Amino acid sequence: MDTLSHSSCTTAATEASSFDAPQAQPSQAILDFFFPGFSILTSACQKYFGIDLNVYIPLIILCGGATFAWQYLSDYVWGLIESHLMSSVDVRTDDEIYNILMAWVATQRFAKKSRRFIANTNLNSRAWFLMRWSYDEDEEDDDEDDSTATTTSEVGHKKKGLAYTPSFGNHIFWYKGRLLRFKRSQNQQQGSYLTKELIDDVSDYLSPATRNWYSNRGIPWRRGYLYEGPPGCGKSSLALALAGYFKLRIYIVSLSSIVANEETLATLFSDLPRRCVVLLEDIDTAGLTHTREVSDVLSGDADRSDASANAMVPGQLTTGILSAAATSSSSRLSLSGLLNILDGVASQEGRVLIMTTNHVEKLDKALIRPGRVDMIVKFSQADAEIIGAIFRAIYAPLEGDDGDGHEAADRDAPGVDADAEKAAAEAAAARMAKTVAHVEALSHEFVARIPAHEFSPAEIQGFLMRHKRSPDAAIEHAAQWVIDTRKQKKEKEIKAAEERRAEEEKEKEKEKEKEKEKENDGKEAASEKTKTARAEHLQGPGSDSGYATSVES
Repeated sequence: MDTLSHSSCTTAATEASSFDAPQAQPSQAILDFFFPGFSILTSACQKYFGIDLNVYIPLIILCGGATFAWQYLSDYVWGLIESHLMSSVDVRTDDEIYNILMAWVATQRFAKKSRRFIANTNLNSRAWFLMRWSYDEDEEDDDEDDSTATTTSEVGHKKKGLAYTPSFGNHIFWYKGRLLRFKRSQNQQQGSYLTKELIDDVSDYLSPATRNWYSNRGIPWRRGYLYEGPPGCGKSSLALALAGYFKLRIYIVSLSSIVANEETLATLFSDLPRRCVVLLEDIDTAGLTHTREVSDVLSGDADRSDASANAMVPGQLTTGILSAAATSSSSRLSLSGLLNILDGVASQEGRVLIMTTNHVEKLDKALIRPGRVDMIVKFSQADAEIIGAIFRAIYAPLEGDDGDGHEAADRDAPGVDADAEKAAAEAAAARMAKTVAHVEALSHEFVARIPAHEFSPAEIQGFLMRHKRSPDAAIEHAAQWVIDTRKQKKEKEIKAAEERRAEEEKEKEKEKEKEKEKENDGKEAASEKTKTARAEHLQGPGSDSGYATSVES
């Protein structure tokens, strides 16, 4: 009995284990599905180290869930801390203070201890004098050694030392007992990148070292830029802003003017100062597109017409052609004349030439070849970033807006308590911050209602100027403005197409009339030839002999 009972228990245990084994397989398959190779790892750990990882699966799941939860929770908590307990300052790369800030960061201890950094030989020469002044002021507080200050001051003058700034990412450090977080982000917007590249190029060109470099190598010290893009995208505005940024005088030349001939332009360009900006607007509308090819054709036609005129009526048509050519050459600007004025032997050096065009494909290749145009800046319709920036620029609260003047006068009035003045200033600052936050939120809504890459910045600014005191009204009417503007553009396109079709029909009619005139002239010439042949036949030698014979008889 004992033997039977023992065997039955053994059989039952074997059956139970056989049933338990298949139940463990689905869980192992699920783990392998979410974590491929987990079963191989557990078997290897159990075989070589005697560790059963299945026991630690709940702990692993708990740690993984805590990690994912911490990512979302930390972002939320950090956002609350930034909103209520911290102050942030955003500095754009195209602002002059950016260079001052980066030069200051390069002297801090955390920048030298960073394992990922960017090496610079020049942090924009415009800011070095301001940076030297700031270093002298903060030298006692920062406890920086003299060698660092000397090296920094020599970067802008004699030596080209390396300045190390932290790379992209977050950097936390202590400064004067305060915790600071320095976050450097890489700008991915194409427009900002092109603007920074343009500023850096002009800054390098205007530096005295570049002038000496050009002079030593016998290269003319000139620089040319071409702004091309649809109308209203800010080509002329960028040229004006560039001149203001570098504090240069700007001279705007219109080649489509009546007085824009070679003699006048040569005189104007010879009187230009050495350092200035010359803006040639809409150069494609000046009648200089493919001028050399057209002039060759016209010269060939003139030669043929001269030959025919000399054969038919000597001295009459030739004089008319020569006088017309002299008149056109004296009153019209040619492409070769413009090229000689821009970069000829007598052209001025040290200037910045900027040309704008709406159709770069219409320009002669000689006008935009490398050497005359060193950089082409392409403009496009407003994207989401530009739309939001225009909205914020229109509606951002600034000094001198409604209410600011009266509040300032009330604060400056005699007899005003200092506490009341402070309270008024704090209230004004709170209102300002609230308005800025409101405008920022509305800008995102406005960007969502205006399609990107369809309207020019000038069109968007013109629409916002209609509601310059009510951003809510601008957002309310944005959708209808998009519909109306599209409709107007379509009507203009249809009208322009009809006008082109009408002009083509007129040209076809003129060609038909010319062909008819040629046919009539040919018929008249043929009839005249026939009459002449008949007259010659009647007055031929046979008729003369017959007449003589009849007289003798």
